[in-house]
Amino acid sequence: MLNVPRAWGAPILQAVDVGNLPGGRVQLRFQLSEPVNDPRSFTINDPARIVVDFMGAQSGLTENQREINQGAAEQVTVLEGGDRTRAAVNLTKMVPYDIRSQGNTVLLTLEAGGNT
Repeated sequence: MLNVPRAWGAPILQAVDVGNLPGGRVQLRFQLSEPVNDPRSFTINDPARIVVDFMGAQSGLTENQREINQGAAEQVTVLEGGDRTRAAVNLTKMVPYDIRSQGNTVLLTLEAGGNT
């Protein structure tokens, strides 16, 4: 099936990959069709969650939810609405995080914080 973007030229979120880093850290890699402005992020304490907004982007994912169960990360849910695509990362507990863009990729790195 061919994904046809609704807005011509809008960045498309194509994949979300998860990997382990040294020191018990977990990294989520959001792959887009083209570079995006720095995404906005915020946290929710109860339940513990990090939310990332990709402004002006659309989702090209075939599934909106993915189990992670690595480090502090339990699950990621991606939804498109209005002028953004939002990724919500459910956590076992709140942990420090870093978010940065590298070309067409946005990296969300979670510090160590295994299941407790």
